[in-house]
Amino acid sequence: MSCLIGQLARATFSFIVAMASSLAFPAEQNLLKNGGFEQGLGTAWGIGQYGDPNKPWWNSGSCSSRADVSGQIHHGGKASLHIINSSPRAPNVFGTTVQRIAIQPGQQYKITLWAKGRELVSKGAINIIVDSAWNIRPIMLPSGTYEWQKFEGTFKLPTPTADIRILSEDRGEAWIDDISVTSLTSTESTTPSLSITSMSYRPDPVARGGEAKITVDYAAAGSDLSTPVEEEWTLMFNDRPVMPSFRREFEVRKDHYRHEISLPIPTAADPGTYTMKLQVTASKWNGHSQVSIHVKE
Repeated sequence: MSCLIGQLARATFSFIVAMASSLAFPAEQNLLKNGGFEQGLGTAWGIGQYGDPNKPWWNSGSCSSRADVSGQIHHGGKASLHIINSSPRAPNVFGTTVQRIAIQPGQQYKITLWAKGRELVSKGAINIIVDSAWNIRPIMLPSGTYEWQKFEGTFKLPTPTADIRILSEDRGEAWIDDISVTSLTSTESTTPSLSITSMSYRPDPVARGGEAKITVDYAAAGSDLSTPVEEEWTLMFNDRPVMPSFRREFEVRKDHYRHEISLPIPTAADPGTYTMKLQVTASKWNGHSQVSIHVKE
């Protein structure tokens, strides 16, 4: 391990910067009830368009999905919503639940949640929808497998109510927690919003003496504003850092959404699973993600 630490500490990392815009909003009153699912799925959820509080999660067509409250895996509190869907994407085949909230017509709102994914086969396998026509989708979960990540989106409607709908329409498994809907002031609604949508690497696995290319994708609300962002990277093995953390400063914009890191793997590296952790900091916003890197002989 000492040999590996020395080689990694001396390794040169090449960076190609291309990310999206950033800043989030101060906390306000959550218009959703039971956004952490602490009171179970049937409390507040199942009320709204096509909702049924006696059967808050329902399937359309031949969809084979189910949702329950998990007390084992959660982000905050003691519970999360656990969704499993084994049906491939097809017209009118989905599972869903909904909660109707009162809003001000024409006012802009922010919706925030935390999610963990496992083998979601497509982007938007799970969506958050807010309108009766099911066209406005402020949050679309990315494909793949990832640990807890924060997702944000904004919306405004001409109606006095919004149906906050969780929709599963492709295969995969996900946990959702800490959903909130808050109103934005006119100043806040023009502030760009950044979230990390995915973090992956290739090739998988990577051989000793090879190179792992780590890719981070960001999503941004519609804004052309530039925002200074600082990234902190930490490489772990067996829950211990194998080199000092390092930082980089960037100015991110709407048209920059992808960041790639080339990570050389020394020939003397121990085979096994490494974890690259990423912490992103900007004014009024903090985000984090990580990816497991499998190193073979």
